[in-house]
Amino acid sequence: MTSSRRLSRLTCLAAALALAGCGYNDPITAVGPTATLGRVMVVQGSPDTPTFDAWLDGKLTGSTLDYLSNSAYLATPQANIHVQLIVPTSPIAAADTVLDTLVPVAAGNSYTLFAADSLSRLSPVILTDDLSTPPSGTARVRFVHCLPSSGPVDFAVTGGSVLAPGVPFKGTAGWQLVGAGSYDLEARPAGDATTQIASVQGLVFSAGHVYTVWLYGPVGKNAPSVPGLETIVNQ
Repeated sequence: MTSSRRLSRLTCLAAALALAGCGYNDPITAVGPTATLGRVMVVQGSPDTPTFDAWLDGKLTGSTLDYLSNSAYLATPQANIHVQLIVPTSPIAAADTVLDTLVPVAAGNSYTLFAADSLSRLSPVILTDDLSTPPSGTARVRFVHCLPSSGPVDFAVTGGSVLAPGVPFKGTAGWQLVGAGSYDLEARPAGDATTQIASVQGLVFSAGHVYTVWLYGPVGKNAPSVPGLETIVNQ
């Protein structure tokens, strides 16, 4: 075999090996679109847990959450989202992870994960979100109970009718439709029409939107110093 022919074959072999080493599934060199299977929103609902970063599937999302704040919806291609909530330090140590959990995902669905309770008892409250468009003139609303060391509560119009009765701690009454408009709302001990735990005035539910209203706890001597009601616009 001539030297020129041998060189030609070696060149072709090298090219073939290079292509084989650059497969589409190579985590370093892969290119192309990534399908979104589901989405999750993270809510910091623990009054004494420090500010944390939200990580999905081992990657920092860019969402740093103080108490009462929530992330945007975070997309994932995974069937089970690995969510880690980590207090940022340098370098990061295992002890900085305050919550580590899996969120089972159904294709096309969206979820909300509340980090709930005090730091020593922190646990995830994982809820499936209904982001479909409400009927004309209505909004879709969900009430969630995240006040530590509290029994079941009624979410109600202030001084009036109950919208979500007997919601347990770390629970929800599910989604419901309400007429668009401005509401004064309160949380009361279940079955007690006169004792107010927390309230909010002039809360506007706009037609066609989706909301989560959740009951939160105080932070010792720091703000907030009393329980309150926080609102998330899901859609």
